[in-house]
Amino acid sequence: MENDWEERFQRGLKMAEAEYHHPDCEKSGAADGCRSFCFHHHRPTEQAVLLIHGFTACPYEMLELGQFLCSRGHNVFGVRLAGHGTHVSDFAKTTGADWEASAQKGLEIAASLGRKVTVIGESMGGALAVLLASSYPDCVHRLVLCAPCFEIANPMAYLARYAFIRKVVPQTDMGVALEWQRQYWYGKIPTKAVAELVTVAGKARKLAPEIKAPVLVIQAENDQMVRWQGARRFFEKLASSKKTLKLFESGHHNLTIDLNPQKQQVFEWILKFIEE
Repeated sequence: MENDWEERFQRGLKMAEAEYHHPDCEKSGAADGCRSFCFHHHRPTEQAVLLIHGFTACPYEMLELGQFLCSRGHNVFGVRLAGHGTHVSDFAKTTGADWEASAQKGLEIAASLGRKVTVIGESMGGALAVLLASSYPDCVHRLVLCAPCFEIANPMAYLARYAFIRKVVPQTDMGVALEWQRQYWYGKIPTKAVAELVTVAGKARKLAPEIKAPVLVIQAENDQMVRWQGARRFFEKLASSKKTLKLFESGHHNLTIDLNPQKQQVFEWILKFIEE
């Protein structure tokens, strides 16, 4: 049995390496922070963790959390969603189905790194994590949703579903304000992509009654991108008998980077939850 696990583990490492050297990353010369990452202990661990970044972002968003969890003894894979982290022209060609497929590939890799898998998603990554838990309930052992994208704060986003709106407003500015962020988050994006985000969020929002795995939901009440009330409504409808909701003040939408003053507290909440 141990030999089977070792073979599976080595296969997973090869898949992770291939994802790091994805053709889109090689073509664009993507920086390390924009590529998928795999931190491991040279053997399968009891718990493996899949990290899924958010809309227009890249694995950098989850990098520090991945390093933290690996330092606490867990193998970690941080997936790069299709079209992200390379060039906005790649992003323009992708759909919600492509992002779901990327998340599924990430789960396949993470499942080879440990005997149980915790899936952690940020923003749209949280919605994708819910889709994974619904589709693969025997594989997803625990679920952590950081500022999950169930209800978008800007009501104008929902207009992107209409073709005539996308024709009139073909591009949307995501308002990436800080210079250092621009290598990791797309600024101006096709409005079509916002429509895809709305679809993914809507699909995930309806699945709460199907989710039976333990769930931790974390959200800042002053989040400017997604509504914390959406996270609470989702939480209340969860079928899981073991669920925890952490709402706090004075945070940020991106809970796993330094822009969130409560980042370290978020990391500790996550570690405690997955090790219970």
